[in-house]
Amino acid sequence: NESSMEQGAIGESQCATHSELDRLDLGRCGLCTNLFADPVTGFAACAHVCCRSCVLELLRSDSTPASCPWCRLPLTATTPQAVALLPSHMVLAYVRDGVENAQPLAVANDNVIVTVVGCDSCESAASVTHYCEQCSEVYCEGCVAAHRRVTLTKSHVLSSLSEANACNTKEAEKRSRCEVHNKALNTCCLDCHEVICRRCMTSGNHKGHSFEELADGIPHLEKHMNSLLANVAAMEQPVMSSLQQYKQQATEISNNFDKQIARKQKQIKHIEMEIAELRKQKQAELKSVKASIVGLKNMKLTIKRGVPEVGMMLDQAQMLQALAHKPLLQHTRQVAETMCGVKPTQQPAIPSPAKPVSPMLPAWDSQRSHSVSITNSTVSAKGGLCSAIGTAYFEQGVHPFRIHLQYMQRHCFVGVVSSLSERPGFHCPHSWLFDTDGRKVHAGKGEKYGAVCKQSDEITVIVDMDNKQLSFGKNGQGMGVAFTDIPVEHALSPFVLLCQAGDTAVIS
Repeated sequence: NESSMEQGAIGESQCATHSELDRLDLGRCGLCTNLFADPVTGFAACAHVCCRSCVLELLRSDSTPASCPWCRLPLTATTPQAVALLPSHMVLAYVRDGVENAQPLAVANDNVIVTVVGCDSCESAASVTHYCEQCSEVYCEGCVAAHRRVTLTKSHVLSSLSEANACNTKEAEKRSRCEVHNKALNTCCLDCHEVICRRCMTSGNHKGHSFEELADGIPHLEKHMNSLLANVAAMEQPVMSSLQQYKQQATEISNNFDKQIARKQKQIKHIEMEIAELRKQKQAELKSVKASIVGLKNMKLTIKRGVPEVGMMLDQAQMLQALAHKPLLQHTRQVAETMCGVKPTQQPAIPSPAKPVSPMLPAWDSQRSHSVSITNSTVSAKGGLCSAIGTAYFEQGVHPFRIHLQYMQRHCFVGVVSSLSERPGFHCPHSWLFDTDGRKVHAGKGEKYGAVCKQSDEITVIVDMDNKQLSFGKNGQGMGVAFTDIPVEHALSPFVLLCQAGDTAVIS
């Protein structure tokens, strides 16, 4: 019975009506989904068509910006005046107003005949053969060829009218049949709120449920659908409220995060400033400590050089003290001898005062056994490499002194050393010397400078503290300036370095 009813429904229509055009979506507005009423084009950059009233309604909607319902291109006609001036689409107007008078093109497919009024491109009544799915338009053979040549439309899918009609018919039939039993959907399940076939009533999940005919059950389905929509509407407000709350929380978290970052950056900057200040203080303390160390070294050298002088001065003081008490003791002894009738005996002569303090002191020797002998101004090497340093300190002005090479086997060094030097010599960075081989020597590096000196020669050393220069001469003849830019922050002293046992030099 169902099959005979479907065949009877199909047989009733022998030519196309508006419903068949609606099935192919030909002549339908994209906004109101009805056949065109006063169709217009040109409201966007595309070639699509809508009702003039629908375009005006689109402009009054909240859509920003308003766009074409097919391709979503923004509207170029943005005012009601511009829409009123848009030209009408003559072909689609012909479809809307004269479909009954048009010459039908019969395309048979499963006993269904579709009426098409003409080509949508050339606007002629030529027989159309294809349908474009992207443009939703029908074309004749000539316009199909042109449609496939144009770059913008050559990728569109063009189907023959018979294929399109068959596809739409099959899809409609598929949607109207049960997916399980492939039977017509003609019954409504009141318990499941679904449309089913008659076979589903006695099998599967619907067995034992309440049923009604489809026509009688539509109100029930509408009521159920409205109930679902009401539930969705009721859930929408809490969901939107929660969403708004989440957005606010996200904004607050973002703001707090930015504030924390700014606070941390400020703290880091403050810590960096404190580190810089602390580094500055420590550098100043280190500089002060270094200056104290230099002062202690100078004091150590001064004490080291002054110990022999202090010893000699103490010896002289003890001798003078003994001499001061000598006359008193002698007088006392004479008085005692006179009283006793004893003839006074001859007393030994008073010793002469101690010799003057020597201008040179031992510095160091290679044997570390005090192998240098200093008598007044004469320095002699008793064995190995040894040296002597003067007790005079040059701090300013010009100071000349002479060194007579009384005996020399190979060569020796003469010059000045700084008070910073702990072990003066030709390797010391605080000594500036002249080698009797004719070289000037500083910090272990020698350079050709003047004449070669030998035994019995006299070397003159001139220390110019004001100009920071040191010069040497031989037997009264100057050899020029040997060193310039000598540091004068610390005092300089005469210095002699003997290399062989027996070498002797006299300083004056």
